[in-house]
Amino acid sequence: MAMNILTSFLLAGFLTTGFIPTVFIPTGFFMQGYAAASFPTLLQIELPAPPIREKGYVPLTAQAQHTESDAASAPAALQASASEKKAERAGGIGRASGFASGLRSRGIPALLVTGLISMLPIFELRGGIPVGMAIFKLNPISAFAVSVLFNLIPIFPLLLLLNPVKAFFIDKGILKGFFQFLEKKASKNRKLVEKYEEIGLALFVAVPLPATGAWTGAVVAVAMGLKPLKSFLFITLGVLGAGCIVSLATLLGLKSIG
Repeated sequence: MAMNILTSFLLAGFLTTGFIPTVFIPTGFFMQGYAAASFPTLLQIELPAPPIREKGYVPLTAQAQHTESDAASAPAALQASASEKKAERAGGIGRASGFASGLRSRGIPALLVTGLISMLPIFELRGGIPVGMAIFKLNPISAFAVSVLFNLIPIFPLLLLLNPVKAFFIDKGILKGFFQFLEKKASKNRKLVEKYEEIGLALFVAVPLPATGAWTGAVVAVAMGLKPLKSFLFITLGVLGAGCIVSLATLLGLKSIG
């Protein structure tokens, strides 16, 4: 009889509610397959319908994990950015880093960008070596070699052709400001060369300061009437010395920031 009552309750619940996800829980107990209570209490619990998963649905647990992952990676990203900025300051590259980024964004290889920066009179290898090592993560030997090579490329033609080229362009009203820039740098730093001539020229070029370098040394040598070939050899020695100093300073700077 108890089983008949239970069956009647189940059927009545289904027919009256019309809700399929309905659970009837008997709170009476059964012994040896028979109901111990004549009228078991029945509790109806409606299960909530499953949530509609729209496009892009992400479970809350996954969202929490993603948020925790982002929070964990944020300090690392900030630390990496800070390290890169410190690496730039370690080599003292300043504007050279922005110029290098512009060239690199045009698809020019990092090694070539390093060389091109070293060729320019406003940067020379004191800008090229730090860019290559700190920004592009080049091997120190590669950065040194390409910077020295490209720094020297325009120097011998400059020693041979500066005066006639200068006269030609000034007559045409072209690059007047550029030649004035070179002469201004040379006039401020020619005392050492005047005193020691070629040896002084090598020492002058070897000091990696903004007012020194191979370009300025070549202009000073031309202005003083020094022989082109001999001047080029001593300028090369000076460039090698400057490259060693800048490379060592950059390595120590990068090591100090970890």
